[in-house]
Amino acid sequence: MLAGSDDAPARLVRRWAERAGRPVCETTATELAEAVSRWFDTLVASQDLTASAFVWLANLNNDDAKALSYRLGIRSLHEQMLFLDRKLGTKNAVPADVICRAVVEHVCQNGPTMQGLWDRLRDACAGDLGRAIAGILALVDGERAPMLHIVANTPDVVSLAALVADLTALVSVVPALAVAVSAEGERLDDYLAAMPECRALALVREGIIPLESGADVMHGDRGIAAAPDVKPDPDETCGGFAPATVHEPDELEAGIESELLPDDPARSAAERYLFERLQAHPETAGLFELNGRLDGTENGRAVEVDLLARAPRVAVEIDGYYHFTDLEAYRRDRRKDVFLQHAGYFVVRCLADDVASRLEEILETILAAVRQGRAGEGR
Repeated sequence: MLAGSDDAPARLVRRWAERAGRPVCETTATELAEAVSRWFDTLVASQDLTASAFVWLANLNNDDAKALSYRLGIRSLHEQMLFLDRKLGTKNAVPADVICRAVVEHVCQNGPTMQGLWDRLRDACAGDLGRAIAGILALVDGERAPMLHIVANTPDVVSLAALVADLTALVSVVPALAVAVSAEGERLDDYLAAMPECRALALVREGIIPLESGADVMHGDRGIAAAPDVKPDPDETCGGFAPATVHEPDELEAGIESELLPDDPARSAAERYLFERLQAHPETAGLFELNGRLDGTENGRAVEVDLLARAPRVAVEIDGYYHFTDLEAYRRDRRKDVFLQHAGYFVVRCLADDVASRLEEILETILAAVRQGRAGEGR
């Protein structure tokens, strides 16, 4: 969240994107669907989505992408659909397969034109923008995908709050999507003052970068976080950053602690938060269960796993600091890992403190384990 006026936020975003090797989609659209549509236009202008879809399909078929594209192109429409049914299914839950099929169908029916493709992809995902973007990013080079910069020139707090809420939901599902929002400092102050405590407000507060523009300088001691490993030159930001507040892990954990209700089946706020993020992601929705139990230990007692996915056989354990201060707890965790591994489970352990501060890394690790598990089952 960039607080500033004139072109200072845009210049900073372009600087970040240039260093990361990404194009920038800059838009004033505050409706999420329109902003994402423009992001898609930028993506297909910078990467060949059609070629990426055929590479994905060819990998599933142990084939060459160009040869497969040619053979499929000379078949009848009926034969093409039968082939796609066989390789990708008609109701596949994996977003990448859904997007791959929609792209290939579009090419088979319309040729190389991109016109109407975004509408087709969105419809294939039943209007779920997060699912569509997740599928697209799985096909293309995600590290070179466009950065979405929304210039929120909205005159009222209600519109800004609606935009932030939509983006919070979107990046929770697709954490790999790079998003920046810029707004006037005064408008952002109004938003911070008017909003009740919620996850969207917490994310905004932790991600504010105030920028100077002429005499309009936004200072303050709210949570300010720069993009990882990116420190723009002071000249580039018309004055640079205000002094940053460094947040310790305990503060971040406290930020989600209040969301754990007394009768919640989750045993910690970190466990509840990570479970909700997995539930919101199209590849893991409905896959994990809280405190799943597995029978078969040597002493006859069941093993309980913080987050358990039985089908792809993935076990996620969330460790607090006490796991490393008590020797017996450490030994018990290692015995548990051995049991789960012998049972065929991929064990992912993460720190409770990291669930708030390094969520994207944790989600990527879990998704990689889930995909590997599904690949082992023959999908």
